[in-house]
Amino acid sequence: MATKPAWPSLSQAICQGTADAKVRSNVRALQCLLNYRNGNTALLDDGDFGSLTATAVKNYQSKNGLVVDGVAGGATLAKLVVNVQATTNNSAARAAQHLLGKFEAIVIDSNFGPVAAGVTKTFQKKMGLVQDGLVGPVGWQYLFGYSTYPK
Repeated sequence: MATKPAWPSLSQAICQGTADAKVRSNVRALQCLLNYRNGNTALLDDGDFGSLTATAVKNYQSKNGLVVDGVAGGATLAKLVVNVQATTNNSAARAAQHLLGKFEAIVIDSNFGPVAAGVTKTFQKKMGLVQDGLVGPVGWQYLFGYSTYPK
């Protein structure tokens, strides 16, 4: 089994303007999860951690009893994630697709259907996780924490 990774630390200071595709995928997923939790699509999932994303992180932290620092680290990300499985069709599914896209080719369309569940099982197998096609808290941590499959 791959070593359980630490959650990344995503912030405007670290991420804004980065060209690193893996970091941008993490920011896209963050933006989608913020949209899901806020019940809207106010943030574009563009991978740029700009002022709108920073404000959305701070607002989420404030509303959820977290330290309000604008940094989406372990505590914030762990509270943002939700279970995503086959038939999920929303911004959280889109977030999972952005992260799975760091590892496998996948269509990012917010519809977590059989293909996305299959890609999830491939990811789980390569990470040594239970292969159930469900993106739960542990799966999210691996998806955010790794950028490539471990050797």
